[in-house]
Amino acid sequence: MKKDVLRFGLRFIKTAFLVVSLCLIVGILIFAIFFFSSEWLCPEFHGSYHLGHGIYMMEWEDGDRIIVKGTNVRGNTCYGGLLLVPTYESQYDSLGRRQEYVKDARPDGEYIIVKTGNHQTNISKYYIISNKSDVITNGVTTDNIICFTDSVKFQKKCDSLNINNVFER
Repeated sequence: MKKDVLRFGLRFIKTAFLVVSLCLIVGILIFAIFFFSSEWLCPEFHGSYHLGHGIYMMEWEDGDRIIVKGTNVRGNTCYGGLLLVPTYESQYDSLGRRQEYVKDARPDGEYIIVKTGNHQTNISKYYIISNKSDVITNGVTTDNIICFTDSVKFQKKCDSLNINNVFER
């Protein structure tokens, strides 16, 4: 009788251990499949938003966003690149505190329009980045990025380039 109870107890422990181990392995596999497939299926999960021709808006420190020319791209997710907006000089103040950040960015055909904010002054800036394939192939330079501090001038330039300005003033 004692042996039967002991055997039953051992079988129960072995079975429970196998079930828990199997559940743990299946859970790890599901997490790994989701994590790696999310690079392809939902890059927004990783804070990466493709704007066209290798340019991305990325979630950065404390929820701030930046615009980069992607150099570290896996799947459809960008993990790093060359900083386009804001420039390094305007992103930080003289004490190293973050200053300018991207509020919103939208692709519009041959251009990407960007609206930035400033943590210290609450002043918005507007950028137009040329998204033409020949510019992207040869490299985005500051010559391909136009900055405005005046929303009216920005709107006029958008009108002249036939860009649909979706930002509120």
